Parts: sequence; structure tokens; C-alpha cells
Amino acid sequence: MNGVALGPLVMDASRLAFVTAAMAFLLIADFRGFGAAARARRHGGSRWAFAVFAAWIIGARLGFVLVNSASFAAQPWDALKLWQGGFAPWYGAIAAAMMIVFAGLRHRAALWPLALGAVAAAAVFLAVNSAFIGPAPDLPGGTFDALRGPDVTLEDIEGPVVLNLWATWCPPCRSEMPMMLDVAAKGDEATFVFANQGEGAAQIGRFLASEGLAADHIVLDRQMALMKTLGAKGLPATLIFDRTGALVQSHTGEISRAALERALRQVAAGAP
Repeated sequence: MNGVALGPLVMDASRLAFVTAAMAFLLIADFRGFGAAARARRHGGSRWAFAVFAAWIIGARLGFVLVNSASFAAQPWDALKLWQGGFAPWYGAIAAAMMIVFAGLRHRAALWPLALGAVAAAAVFLAVNSAFIGPAPDLPGGTFDALRGPDVTLEDIEGPVVLNLWATWCPPCRSEMPMMLDVAAKGDEATFVFANQGEGAAQIGRFLASEGLAADHIVLDRQMALMKTLGAKGLPATLIFDRTGALVQSHTGEISRAALERALRQVAAGAP
């Protein structure tokens, strides 16, 4: 799994890598030396550093929305939910590079610090992200009680599998569940299994009833065995396995419809 625990806070490794890289960029791009003259130069540098950072965010997000426009068509306001993730790095890199060139034309002294900061940020992102990527687990075995219908044995499922670990007390889980159940009901690219962690059928049933959600695809993992086996650091955790049981993608935290549907298209395209 790619989740990282920082005390009580759990986040996806790629998000931690992004935050670290952003800090590295802003520090390096804003550095102008020491002394009064340096502080004067730093004032202008700060403006350009934040402009380049904003250009990357806007470009990467717009690129992701354009590439996955079908997923945003029904609910275009979802494009503003940046906390769910969903960025196209190369689009962001193009937008940031354009802003760096513009900054160099307007304020020549800002060019090299901004360029150096961008290179350092890319290196920091790759280093931090790689440091927290562990071995990819295969689809675990086990038979679990279903909230509705027969028991579910994971290793008997044919085709790709989307395994979501969740709980009713988890706000991001509650937020993403209606969307994920809707995708599960409408698509046939994979079999969805929503494995509740540590709760009973009555508690789950009350949550589903209060939200007007169906009980399909939900199983009970009362001992939280899947979290332990998969090394999940927090909830929700979404893991996508191909038809051979190999892990293709994993995501810690709330996932967007666009990111989920994109992952499903990728796993379906890779199917023999």
C-alpha cells in the first residue's frame, strides 16, 4: 500500500510527495541570498514563485479534467474538489514552464532560481514517492459474509476486482460511497467489493438506510483482516487488481469519480 501515517494523519504517498516537492520549490525559487539587498530581491521572487506554483496547479488540474471530461460532464463542479486528487503532471509542467519563461522575460534575475526550483521539486517528488512505495500485494484470499446475498470468496472472483476498505465512522468513506456504489452498479469493467472494517451488520445497515444506499457488493471484515494483510494505513483505501490478482493501482483517501473511472478503463484495456 502507498499510504503514509504521520501521527494521526494518513495520506497517500503521492500527496505527501507533492506537498514536500511544493515546499522545496517555493524555498529554492524564493532564495536570493542574505542581507538587505537579498530581501529586496526576494520580494519580487516570491511573487513569481507562487505564480509558477499556481500555474502548475491550474494547468495540471485543467489537463486532468479535459482528459477525463466524460466523468465530469454530469457533475462539472467536481472539478473544484482538488482534495480528491486528479492532476495531469505533464500539463502542469507545460503551464509552469511557460510561466517561468514569462517570469524570466519580466524579471531576469528570477529565471534561474525558478528553473532550479522546478528541477529540485521534480527530484524531491520522485525521491519521496519512491521511498514510500512498498511491494505490491496480490489480491488476498478469504471468505467474507455479505450484507446481502451469498458469502464472497475473493479468490473465486473472475476478472478485475476493485476492493474498497471502509467504515461508517470515516467521513471520506461516507463521502465517496454513493459515487462508488453508482459506478459499481453502472459499469462491468470490474467486480466491486466494499469490505467494511470492524463493524456489524446493524450499524452498516443504519448508515445505508440513512443515505438511501443499496447493500449490494458490501461484505463484513469484522476482524479487519484485509487492512492487516494489505498493509493499509488508513481508510478509505481503494485497491484495483487485474484479472490475474495483481495489484494495478491503489489509493488512500477519498477517490474521485474521474480517477476511479480512469483506473477502470486502464485495467480493462490491459485485460487479455
